[in-house]
Amino acid sequence: MPVDAYPQPDIMKSKYALIFLLLLNAIASGYEGLVIARALPQSHWAGLVSTVLSLVAIVCWYHWNSIEKGFRRCAPWTVGVVLLPFLVIPMYIFRSNPPGARWKALGKFAGFLCLVLAVSILSAIIVG
Repeated sequence: MPVDAYPQPDIMKSKYALIFLLLLNAIASGYEGLVIARALPQSHWAGLVSTVLSLVAIVCWYHWNSIEKGFRRCAPWTVGVVLLPFLVIPMYIFRSNPPGARWKALGKFAGFLCLVLAVSILSAIIVG
């Protein structure tokens, strides 16, 4: 059987989830900035929808990234990614990478968090 007959993981799927998460965060922060700047009544649904969509994006990223890395997922890890993402995701990143690339991967994660924070602040300032 030719080598190309085996399906290869699409390495861009996890990147799409991260891009969606970044854009979602920018939109949600811009909305919050607009509401606060204009003293508009706040909708509790907007925060709930934003949170649910963020969790879906995080779980999709975890699912696709673990397939790409060949990391065996289990229910406690998935629940942990949803309930305690700031604790479990760095642990997942550390454990799913080979020993020589663990700290580099954690640095990329920290850089992504800084990017999300910067985009959120800029979005709230520009729209608000």
